[in-house]
Amino acid sequence: MLQDTRLHCVDLGARAGIPEHWQPYAANLTIDAFEPDVNALDKGYKQDGRVTWFPFGLAATSGLLPFYLTGVPSGSSLLMPNEAVMADYSKPNYGRIDKVLELPFFTFSEFITKHARLLPELIKLDTQGSELDILRSLDEPGWSDVIAVETEVEFAELYSNQPLFRDVDAFMAERGFYLLDLRTHRAYLHRNGRSDYYIRSRFDFSAPSSEFSARLLAGDALYIRAFPDGVPPDAARVGKLALVFCIYHFFDQAIALAEKAMSKGVMTPAQGEALIRAVVHSGPRPRFHERASGVIRRLLTGMRHVFAVGAKFVGYRLPRQGIYRAGWSLRAWPDQ
Repeated sequence: MLQDTRLHCVDLGARAGIPEHWQPYAANLTIDAFEPDVNALDKGYKQDGRVTWFPFGLAATSGLLPFYLTGVPSGSSLLMPNEAVMADYSKPNYGRIDKVLELPFFTFSEFITKHARLLPELIKLDTQGSELDILRSLDEPGWSDVIAVETEVEFAELYSNQPLFRDVDAFMAERGFYLLDLRTHRAYLHRNGRSDYYIRSRFDFSAPSSEFSARLLAGDALYIRAFPDGVPPDAARVGKLALVFCIYHFFDQAIALAEKAMSKGVMTPAQGEALIRAVVHSGPRPRFHERASGVIRRLLTGMRHVFAVGAKFVGYRLPRQGIYRAGWSLRAWPDQ
């Protein structure tokens, strides 16, 4: 059933190409991709037949607007960088304004009307502080089909007078969405352009360790529409919500949704069981030692426990973890 489900997506801030967690389900998606910086690397977005590329951005108002191009292009924004804050937690050139460009922007609703686009069902925003302005520019009818929103949020004022997480969260709650997940970006206090200055100079660590806390600066929040009783009103939208859950690796949520849809009569038993099989088929497969049953798994678990207890007893620190898979994201400390 999942293979026949389609989602119309909007990707705002698309310089990096199709998001990594969308890629396994790219055949199910049509995407309107936006990037106002024409020099941005689109990484194949323009050559993908499922994607319609728009070389402009969305904003609170339409017209030519000043766009601040920074020393690190991914930090460019409609909002002026707050260099005082950025200097404490990022590379010296991240918040440096290299150029101010006059670029074309539309409100979300005007874009849909002017370009005769489908209403969005999944929205992803990564626009360096202007995300809430963009969401507010989508009028009431434009929200009718939206099932999920993935948006960058900030916990510190990285851009002057920008909305923070609490503002975005309040707006999404008013719109009838709940927060399902939040992946975080954290940073150590910089000095002399180094993120590890204090850790190296004062504690003699060769690299940042998870034993040192890092400030929560930003993140990516995932919001899901709160349907009455947790179930969309028809089988087609149940399938779309299940697809969103799978894209973001909430496979348990997708299966529970199918079960609830059957119990509410929104799906027939045949439809619900087919959806559950499709979710299980699309999910991860356990490696040999990860299987829920088996003597070897229990033996390895016991060995890990013994090693951890012994290491703690002798004061040995376990090695710092590198890049790891956390649900729909690849993360590395201090990001979580």
